[in-house]
Amino acid sequence: MQKVRLYRSKKILAVFVVLSFVWAAWIFSMSNEPATVSADRSGGISDVITPLFFKGFETLSQNDKEAALSLVDHVVRKIAHFCIYAVLGTLISFSFFYKEQTWIWHICIPLLCGALYAASDEIHQAFVPGRGPLVADVFLDSFGVLCGILFTAIVTLIATKKSRK
Repeated sequence: MQKVRLYRSKKILAVFVVLSFVWAAWIFSMSNEPATVSADRSGGISDVITPLFFKGFETLSQNDKEAALSLVDHVVRKIAHFCIYAVLGTLISFSFFYKEQTWIWHICIPLLCGALYAASDEIHQAFVPGRGPLVADVFLDSFGVLCGILFTAIVTLIATKKSRK
């Protein structure tokens, strides 16, 4: 099997490792917020964008407005989960491209790291007021990690093909 390495600099490795830990710490801090704080943040975003997706939003009944806001808030929260973990997957993956290894290594090991972090984050939320762990979020977060890893793999393929020419 072909082995791949994106960079050799220990300084670049250190940057990606530090960024991975900083991003993971930020995720932890966000997960440590009580449900009311988290809901206020996503609710503020939902309040702004919901009228863009529901024509005549202002003329809807109060129940319909609340249902629309709830739906958009749910989607916003899930998209945020995915994107936050996609960034984590990208950072973790770039950290592993220092070592010359096969593609299986460069995909599976960062995915395992990201999925384990997603699971630990959900377990952590069991101890935060008003929050709880959701298995579905572990899968969503892990999918985000995988997409971040695949992004990194594409960047690496492009970079290594250009350097061979």
